[in-house]
Amino acid sequence: MSMMALNSVSALYPVIAVAEPVATATDLEALLPMERVFDSGWFVQLVSADGRLQLGLVRYDHESVPKGWQKSASGLFVTVDTDDASAAWSSMVGRFEVVQPLRDEAWGQRHFILRLDGDILVDVVEMLGDGNG
Repeated sequence: MSMMALNSVSALYPVIAVAEPVATATDLEALLPMERVFDSGWFVQLVSADGRLQLGLVRYDHESVPKGWQKSASGLFVTVDTDDASAAWSSMVGRFEVVQPLRDEAWGQRHFILRLDGDILVDVVEMLGDGNG
C-alpha cells in the first residue's frame, strides 16, 4: 500500500525564479502557445489553451522565495518538443538570443537553443526518425 502524502493534486508545474517575470512571460508567450492567466508583477502564470501545459515565473528576490534560494535560475533548460524545428527556427531567429543554432544531432534530434531572462535556455526539439540515435 502506498503512503501517498497528497491524495488529490489539481496541477503540477515548475516555477522558475527570474529577474523579470513579466518580460520573461512576454518572451515565452511569443515562443509557446500559452497565455497569461495570472500576473501580479512579481509572479506570472502561463497556461496553454487546453490546460495541459503550465509554467510559473517568480521574481527571484520576492519575499515568497525562501532566503538562501533568492537567486535567478541558472543553467535551466526548458525543452519544447515540436513537429517542425526548422519552421520554428525560421520564425524565431533574430527575435531571441541564439545559444545554439539549428542543427541535427547523431542521436536523432533536430534542435536549437535560445536564451531568455538570466540563464534560462529554451531547447526547441524535433525528433527525427524513431529518435533512437
